[in-house]
Amino acid sequence: MLQHNVRVYKMKKMRKFSIILIIIFELVSLGCIAFPQKSESYPPQKSESYPVNADGIISFVEVFSRADFSLNDAVKRFGTINAANRDDAFSGTDWHILLTPFPPERERIKRVVLLTYDNKTKLDAVDIDFVKPILISYGKLKEKYGAPSPLRLPHVTCLEGVDCQPAFAGYEFSFVPDHKNPASEKRREVFISLEMKWSKIIPKHSDKDVVEVKSILFKRI
Repeated sequence: MLQHNVRVYKMKKMRKFSIILIIIFELVSLGCIAFPQKSESYPPQKSESYPVNADGIISFVEVFSRADFSLNDAVKRFGTINAANRDDAFSGTDWHILLTPFPPERERIKRVVLLTYDNKTKLDAVDIDFVKPILISYGKLKEKYGAPSPLRLPHVTCLEGVDCQPAFAGYEFSFVPDHKNPASEKRREVFISLEMKWSKIIPKHSDKDVVEVKSILFKRI
């Protein structure tokens, strides 16, 4: 009698388990349940790794201004080295390293170029180009770094009697460490150059404005 009751109990238990499996199978087939898929083999990256707004710029400058922020640190943060070293819209020198942005950000980041020195062992600057202009709070950067200087492009040869130099190509902010503060002893000055729409007239932006930025150059001094 006892054995009979045990068999009945096991049969009922197996029947419930089978019903649960059938229900799970049906839910999966309907798309109600999805199991995790194996991701692509690239390092996990957060969108904050790329400065795409004022907060991101301020955060990256805090890291980039550190004297111990190395070339390898920049590669790990911004992409993979373009092995072919070829980009139809990129014409760098031997001192430039072209990076391919990580997949999650390729819709926003066109390319990242690292400017180096000392036989390509030390990092001088980081240049980030965007697929489409991004919006950055002018007031937030001004509050953090002070009033910017108008950014002019390097001089180019113009036709005689023709002024082809843009009066305005963007803004340049400066981060200057407070060397009176012991925590800032190992920090370096950084120029943050925002390339925008070229203009013969220098625009007047207020603290409430956002500006459209095509590329950002971070350069250590």
